[in-house]
Amino acid sequence: MSASSYGVLHDRVSLRRPAHGRNYGDGKSMKIKVLIVDDSAVVRQIFTRELSRDPEIEIVGTAPDPYIARDKILQLRPDVLTLDIEMPRMDGITFLHKLMKYHPLPVVWFPRSRPKAVSLPWKPLKRAR
Repeated sequence: MSASSYGVLHDRVSLRRPAHGRNYGDGKSMKIKVLIVDDSAVVRQIFTRELSRDPEIEIVGTAPDPYIARDKILQLRPDVLTLDIEMPRMDGITFLHKLMKYHPLPVVWFPRSRPKAVSLPWKPLKRAR
């Protein structure tokens, strides 16, 4: 994760939660709840392993496609999700547009390859604002 993405992640999440290092009052520290959305089981496993190394991050679940992600977002209420752009059934761009319209949530995109159209990922973000 780039430093700027990490900063945005923490800034956006901090708008919804008290500052890190605080607790719920019962001694439990607060963590950023992350849902990982990627069609590759290997990538989901790697992201889970690597993001879990941060003591402020809790992986609450994974989803292989946007349809399952939608259900898990409602069930698990993550603070942020990682999103693959190229997936079967529904691409990440379409899902991102729908997500921002109905359930705005910070999203971190980890591109594994160069998208076919570099400007494509930003179109739904402009419309969703």
